Amino acid sequence: MFNKKGAVELSISTIVIVVLGVTLLILGLSLVRGIFSKVEGLTDQSFQAGEKLIQDQMSSNEKFYVSGVTFVIESGKSITVHTGIQNFGDPGKSNAFKLDVKVGDAGGSKSWFVLPPEQTIGVGSKKAFPFVINVPDGTEPGKSFTFTIEALKDGKAYDSQAIIVQVKED
Repeated sequence: MFNKKGAVELSISTIVIVVLGVTLLILGLSLVRGIFSKVEGLTDQSFQAGEKLIQDQMSSNEKFYVSGVTFVIESGKSITVHTGIQNFGDPGKSNAFKLDVKVGDAGGSKSWFVLPPEQTIGVGSKKAFPFVINVPDGTEPGKSFTFTIEALKDGKAYDSQAIIVQVKED
């Protein structure tokens, strides 16, 4: 009638496969978690390095600092640009600062930029404002685009810096 030995072997095989599957899933999740924690640490280190760069490179009379003028980026890739703002004004007062982008005549798009949120800076203090430039996939290699990065203090123009984004040639 029924083969009990075959049923037991099938049952044991199923249990072994399920145990192996759960074990591999747990190991895989642990690996992914470890990778993401390392990436988070690297991101924090990158922002700390950017903050230190701003503190070291920005002169005492400079309102707005950008860590470069020309940025060479591959099509479909992105980079982080470090900027800093120093608040000059009435002592004991804080002001709200944010960044804005103006597109030059050569084209490009404001959508290429991921800007930080508005931040408050006390008078006499410096603050880092890193932003990301994403050059869309398919952008013509070798082409250059101009942009003006504007620092706004309480919604009004405070200072600005022109930059060039050049798409890396193959």
